[in-house]
Amino acid sequence: MGSNERNRSSKTEDAGSVDSVSPPKKMRSESGGKYISM
Repeated sequence: MGSNERNRSSKTEDAGSVDSVSPPKKMRSESGGKYISM
């Protein structure tokens, strides 16, 4: 179970890193503005 929780944290951090690196314009178009709501 501990491993699973750690994996989740890693995934979340990865997503944040990608969001920061990826351009906001592309993310907005791909998500259709849904990402901003999240």
